[in-house]
Order: sequence, then structure tokens, then C-alpha cells
Amino acid sequence: MQDTSPSTTLRLSLGSIILGFFLLFVIGIAGGYLGYRLAPAPLTVLPNGDRTIVPVSQHVTISPSKTGEDIVATQAKSVLLLVEQTTKGIKPVGNGITLTNDGVVVSTQSFPDTALSAVLDDGSIAALTPVGVDTLSGLTFFRIPDQILPPVTLAQSAANTGSEVISIARNTVTMRPTASRHTVSEITAPNDAGAPGIQQVALVSGAAAQPGTAFFNDEGRLVGILRIGEISAMISVPDITAALGRLSAGTLTENPFAVPGFIVTWKLVQDAAGIFGMRAVVATITPKGPAFTAGIKVGDILTSNNGKAITWDSSLAQALAKPPFILSLIREGEERTITLP
Repeated sequence: MQDTSPSTTLRLSLGSIILGFFLLFVIGIAGGYLGYRLAPAPLTVLPNGDRTIVPVSQHVTISPSKTGEDIVATQAKSVLLLVEQTTKGIKPVGNGITLTNDGVVVSTQSFPDTALSAVLDDGSIAALTPVGVDTLSGLTFFRIPDQILPPVTLAQSAANTGSEVISIARNTVTMRPTASRHTVSEITAPNDAGAPGIQQVALVSGAAAQPGTAFFNDEGRLVGILRIGEISAMISVPDITAALGRLSAGTLTENPFAVPGFIVTWKLVQDAAGIFGMRAVVATITPKGPAFTAGIKVGDILTSNNGKAITWDSSLAQALAKPPFILSLIREGEERTITLP
């Protein structure tokens, strides 16, 4: 029997199919044209004589850290063995570091009334001419006249806790350089007030206790010199740079602390709010000086001068460089302000 129910099958004619493809083609052309018109023009490479101007590409080259062998090979020439010449020969007394190519040598030791010489890298001996002792850092400066010596390169900033350093010194028997790797284990305050301008020293793990040992970072730049009297503590490069600046300015003997008349040490103490921190504590007072006259006492905690905060990370010597001295302090938990005459 024949089925007479309505059919649901979609029937497309050949003409409809062709028309659909034609419409898709037209839409594609129109889209491409609009994309071309709206897109930014490509960068054109223009001729310039026999050269070609091309877009500048920025490339970043990361240089690997120098090896310890490279650092020793280049920097050991600047580390000198300091000796005292006697009737029995030479007596090694420490190390000196060449800071400038005109022969300025620095040591962390003091040699009053002692004539010293330096054993250079080639084994020759050169007499050292005393220049002076920096009051704030305790560094002693010499000069080797008529010599052109390779100086060290100073780092731009101090070594941080956890950073690795390479020590270079001169063996007192063979006079050859000795080197080893260390880690900066701690930044702390010096254990003495002999150098009033030194607020922070870096402790170096396992460092040899040979005065004047030089410490370099992994770029081969000087970051510190081993202090005398403190095992494994080095004076850091900011203090060395500041002392070298005072040498150039002829102000090695100037002492800003002498003007107000007190010396401080840096200790971990509480402020008026009970917060612990490293703060400047008055250690000694000059009799009949301005601080004495104004009533400053040993143990006072200095917090600011003339409204500028006194912190462990900023130079107290610079803060006291010139009057007025309007000192804010803490005494027995109470805040006070004292103006020095």
C-alpha cells in the first residue's frame, strides 16, 4: 500500500547550494580586505647608502660568575705582604691591599713608629711611606712611591648575609697567595669602639685570622678586609670607600664625634615602645664637653638629631657632621630632647 503521510526530508536544489558557496566566498573576501585595511603597516626596512636600517633588537647577555682561579690570578697582585726589615731578615706583620694605581696601600693594622716594606707580586721589596690613620675607620694608609701597581676593584655595595666570598692573603713563609671560599654568616656591630665610624662588620665563616686578608665577591670585586682584633670580622667596602674619600679630601684625622663630645656603641636594646633594635648607645662622654654640659649620660639611647632619625643603617658620623645638635634620646624608658650648646 502506498504511504501518503507528509515527508520531513529537507530537499535543497543545486541552485541553492551554489548560491550558498558564493555568499561564503564573498564574505571571506570582504573580511580579508577589512583586516588588511585595519592592521598596522609592517615595519619597512629602508636602505641607507650601503647600510641597511633594521629594527633594533635588545639582547641580554648573562655572564657567568668568575671562577676562584680567575679571581686569584687577577686580584692577588694587589694583595701585598707587609714586612718589617730587621738585622735578621724580614718579619711578616700582615697584608696590605693596593687601592689605587699610584701606590696607595691600606691595612687594618696600626704600626706606630715602625718602618715597613711591602713584598710585591714579583718578589721585590718596596718601602712604604706612611700617609696616615683614618680616625673613623681605623684604617692605616701607606704609599709606595714611584710604583705603578694594579689596584683592586671595589664592589659597589657590601656583602649580604649568606653570600659567598673568596679570601686572598699572602703566605708568611712562601709569600705566595693563599685563597679559600667562605660565607658571610652575619652582619653585626663591632666589639670595640676603637673605630667610631664603623657601625657594622661582616662575620665570615672559617676565615683565617691573618690581619689584612682581602675578601672578594664572585665578580672579583673587593667587599671587605679582615679587621685586627676580631676573629673572622671584616670591615666592609662602604667604610673602605668612605675612608678613601677622606684620604683624598685630607680629612683623615677629623672626628665628628669630638664636636658634641661623646662616643657611642651599637647595641640591641628596646625603644620607648618596647621594640628591640640595634641602636646608638652613649658609651663615653668627654669631660666638660658639650654633651657633658648639656646633661647627656652614659647609657642614653640616641634616636634622632635635629629631627633626622639615627639608625644602624645610616651614618651617625654624617648625622653629627655639623650643628645644631638637637638630640632626641631614651633614658630609663622615657623619651627626652636635649640641645647641646
